[in-house]
Amino acid sequence: MARRRPDATDSVTKNDLFPPKPLPQDPPAFARLVAELKLEDHRYALYWAIAGELRGQSKVYASRKRPAIARTKDGRVYESRLLALTRVPAFHAMYGGLQPSHFQAWSDLVHLRSPEFAARLRGWLRSKESEFGCAAAEHLAWMGLKSDMPRMFRMLGTARWKVRGFVAEGLARACLHGHVDAGTARRCFDALTKMVCGEVKVPRTIEADEVLYKLPEHLRHVDERRALALLRSPRALHQRNPAIRSIMLHHSSVQRDEPHLHRPLDPELVWPIFDAVRTGEFKLVPRSYFKDGGRDQVLGMLLGFAGEGDPVRTKQECRRILDDPKSDDALRRDAREALKRCKGVPDPDAVLSVFWRKPGAFGPRATKVLRVLEMVDHCLRDGLPLYFANLGEHWRVAAAGLEMLGCAGALKVLKESGRLVESFGSMKNRRAVIDTTGGMDAAADAKLERFGDRMDGHLSAIRAAAEREMGRNPGDYRRR
Repeated sequence: MARRRPDATDSVTKNDLFPPKPLPQDPPAFARLVAELKLEDHRYALYWAIAGELRGQSKVYASRKRPAIARTKDGRVYESRLLALTRVPAFHAMYGGLQPSHFQAWSDLVHLRSPEFAARLRGWLRSKESEFGCAAAEHLAWMGLKSDMPRMFRMLGTARWKVRGFVAEGLARACLHGHVDAGTARRCFDALTKMVCGEVKVPRTIEADEVLYKLPEHLRHVDERRALALLRSPRALHQRNPAIRSIMLHHSSVQRDEPHLHRPLDPELVWPIFDAVRTGEFKLVPRSYFKDGGRDQVLGMLLGFAGEGDPVRTKQECRRILDDPKSDDALRRDAREALKRCKGVPDPDAVLSVFWRKPGAFGPRATKVLRVLEMVDHCLRDGLPLYFANLGEHWRVAAAGLEMLGCAGALKVLKESGRLVESFGSMKNRRAVIDTTGGMDAAADAKLERFGDRMDGHLSAIRAAAEREMGRNPGDYRRR
């Protein structure tokens, strides 16, 4: 591969030992070093060099008030260097947003509650560059200084929804990190609640929809207990709420990734929304990647939640969808999943999430099946070689599960793979797995990749067999 020709105007590219150690102590010398930087790679390296010279750098994030380290000599040097690094903002030319070096440095200056950085942000709010002004608003809100809060709440009501989104995210982070007092946090929760519950006018634009998408998570950052209760309440679950898709996506995420926090939704709240979306009475924000504006996606999620409390009507609606030849494939899949839930079949992903946190909560038979699902999940995301590297100590239990499920082809591939890996050492515990997989040669790695390609052809059948087993014995997959 041809080497990139260095830019003759960039003296830093000629220095293979960049950044210099130690960094210049004299502020003018340090400013000249920063001024020479033309490449983001060098700015990023300089940020980590600055962080590396601060003893106890983690203490920057440890305090809910201006951290004590900011008042030490080292802390003041750290702050001044970050201010010098970020004097001229660096944004990504193609994708927008802060470059990684400035993303890190701006965040640290927020946690330090740097007064000089706050003053700089206030000036940048007036920038004609949209991304620049929005980023300044987000970080000023995140800093949570009391004098800036009236201005931030006014910006939270602006007609420019892109600005609203950045300010909402900054305020949510300020609450999450304890940068604001309890009264400000309550005011923030109330303001975000009005948006997520459809109590303010929302234009049918993609910018507004992107703000609504993040609002449930922002509410949880402000007050998780109140947010979860609100998102299940009649105030949020009604057919006139333009944020309904965002709320449903959030409930789906909680059900899948945090099943201990999930609670069934009231079917009497779900069905009116379902009817309004199906008939077109409720209009979703149009999206380029949804030919129907997301209608089928929302209907599928609503069916799944309705099935938890009203299996009779859910079965009827699912049959109507499955009998209709015009039904979308994705909606058909969601209808079949909802029918399984009506029959009491556990959700494999939700059970697997519980299993990862408490593997001892299930019996031997269920453990074998869950180790199989764990292998399938890992192969889909990272491939078979990384399954052995990350979870190889469990491969024999997974093999026993495949044998129990009758997946002979997949069992043969897994056994051959396991024997190959164990020819380099033991797989009995985590330490042994790390040593063994780290010691495999290139030929073995290539062979394991080929085994992974073969396993990929079995994954759908394995998942179906595991779901059938869970459907036959649903009680085994509830925690003991």
